[in-house]
Amino acid sequence: LLQEFYTLDGAGTLIARDLYDGIRLATAADVAGIVDLIAPLEAAGILVMRPRDLLTRDVHQGFYYVLTRDDQILSTAMLKRYSKTS
Repeated sequence: LLQEFYTLDGAGTLIARDLYDGIRLATAADVAGIVDLIAPLEAAGILVMRPRDLLTRDVHQGFYYVLTRDDQILSTAMLKRYSKTS
């Protein structure tokens, strides 16, 4: 029972009315969570620093996706189409 309550995945059957986990388009409400997720990687030099205003703009333009579980952001990806003409 403790594992059910105190782990992210739990150990039993889940009955939920709302989406429990999945990939979705990021929203403005996700920006803080995305920043929390990528800040340590930026500090370590693994990711290029992204100015927060540009990150927010890119979220609004629909370039960021998040993987969430129980309303917690587990990962994020920026998907942007590049072409030779742009």
